[in-house]
Amino acid sequence: MITQENVRVTYLITTRNRSKFLEQTLSNVREFITLEDELIIIDGLSSDDTREVVEHNRDIVKTFLSEKDFGEAHAFNKGLFRARGRYIKPITDDDYYYPDSMRQLIQEIEANPDLDAIQCGGENWKSENGQLVFSGARCVPPQIRATPEAIFDFAFSGQGLIIRRSAFERIGGVSGSCVSVDGDVMVKLIECECKIRYLDLRLFKWICFPHSVSNRKSELESDFLKFNVHLGRWDKIFSFSYEPEALFTLMGYKDKAGGLNQMYGIWAVGFIARSKFGFTLRLFAKLIRAAVKAKIALSHLVLRTGSRSVQNGMHQWSGILR
Repeated sequence: MITQENVRVTYLITTRNRSKFLEQTLSNVREFITLEDELIIIDGLSSDDTREVVEHNRDIVKTFLSEKDFGEAHAFNKGLFRARGRYIKPITDDDYYYPDSMRQLIQEIEANPDLDAIQCGGENWKSENGQLVFSGARCVPPQIRATPEAIFDFAFSGQGLIIRRSAFERIGGVSGSCVSVDGDVMVKLIECECKIRYLDLRLFKWICFPHSVSNRKSELESDFLKFNVHLGRWDKIFSFSYEPEALFTLMGYKDKAGGLNQMYGIWAVGFIARSKFGFTLRLFAKLIRAAVKAKIALSHLVLRTGSRSVQNGMHQWSGILR
């Protein structure tokens, strides 16, 4: 009998109005899910036949929730609250996972209890004129040492990531302000000094459809600018490779005049960072990052205790850190 204490993997799917893709994905999941695992589907109140597709696969679906949400991150967090597995494996509703590789990945994380997460490699594909075309591998090159930052630069993808549930308790879920949910997860794992390993394994076939998040380029650039700020990667922040719209979005400006004033400020900080005053600026950045980590720790306390006084204190502190 499977109980909360011995569920192995929670496969977590978030979806909305993609029943045709979801049906194919559930057929794929059948190739590797076992009686030790559970499958959770969080649906954003689809208006197509998603519910019917799920009902046809009820023998493998442990939990199905269909209600209005505020986007993929919100849906993902709802799934995390319901997850019982020792490991969380995000599954997209429109990609493919190689069954043998999935089994090998799970064996690897079970054999290494010190690991918080494993990132695997995979394949990039794109849809052209109704046909799928291979567009490259997603992996850490052999000549690059697979540090967490290198994994983030070369291979990171939610499709290739498996995370120990206790690691999610450390990082506090995902941010609703990010389009790149998997990027947010990876950055938080690095920030919280979780132990991440790269496994050079072809796990997934990632397909860029017209509806894919990867086509929302300005929002994604804003996300990755924020990610680099969190990681203190000033060389990338001041590389001038970001589109102006990404900077405006990052700083909450809809008008370009206000965004330009802030952008000039960022450039000025960049020059200072490279000057003899750079040490002071980097020290200040580390203090800010420490404050953010403390805020994450406090959010864990709120989740665990449910204390009203702690919640009120966190609300006041959050106002200071904004």
